[in-house]
Amino acid sequence: MGNNGNIRGMILAAGMGTRLDSYTRHQPKALLRVGRYTLLEQAVKKLISHGITRIVVNVHHHAQQVREYIDREGGFGVDMEISGEEDRLLDTGGGIFHAASFLSRAQHCVVYNVDVVSNIDLDRMIEKHRASGALVTLAVRERKSSRYLLFDENGRLRAWKDDGTGEIKGNDTRNRRLVPLAFSGIHVLSTEIFNLYTADEPSFPIIPVYLELARTHPVLAYPHNGDVWMDVGKPSRIEEAGNWLNENMKY
Repeated sequence: MGNNGNIRGMILAAGMGTRLDSYTRHQPKALLRVGRYTLLEQAVKKLISHGITRIVVNVHHHAQQVREYIDREGGFGVDMEISGEEDRLLDTGGGIFHAASFLSRAQHCVVYNVDVVSNIDLDRMIEKHRASGALVTLAVRERKSSRYLLFDENGRLRAWKDDGTGEIKGNDTRNRRLVPLAFSGIHVLSTEIFNLYTADEPSFPIIPVYLELARTHPVLAYPHNGDVWMDVGKPSRIEEAGNWLNENMKY
């Protein structure tokens, strides 16, 4: 475990979980049991295992259930806050910026999707982020996806591509040497970002923000192809992820 006491964490747990259909009609995705653990529990303990003990969780769908669960668990023994989005789902960008008052009390923060199960080494990712001076560091992989982030030869974010429509957005769309990589739902941010961007609306996705800021600030790739990584946003992954967590979750 690294020395990450000055880093705060955020778990994005407000989504509707529509891809999970019947599993999330009466409960939030965050409380879906995967093996012996809920998705929220494994995400929280993942951050704690890397020394991140100040964590905020955003909530929307069945928000009260998440609040009550965290209370029953005693906040998992760490400094945990709730960022409520009951009135309106704020999307990834809106959710992160809505929690800025909590996150910006540290120099850096880790954002982690609640439905991600991975053995990624967050200590190493944080160290790379600090050493590079990046504004944002994005965990990415070579895998099949409907959307890709496009990086130049130095690992800097330049564009975004919808593989289905061929649409490309970004600040270097003419560069034919850009490398497409799929985003893993794990980011390390320098909290300076909250001073650099002001949103017009409370609800917005985060990737367009990164693309805009990447014009003037380093937004870098953190490839982690050798790690275990699973998106439990689909029913087909629940059993596989549960088996892996039961065998490998040591924290």
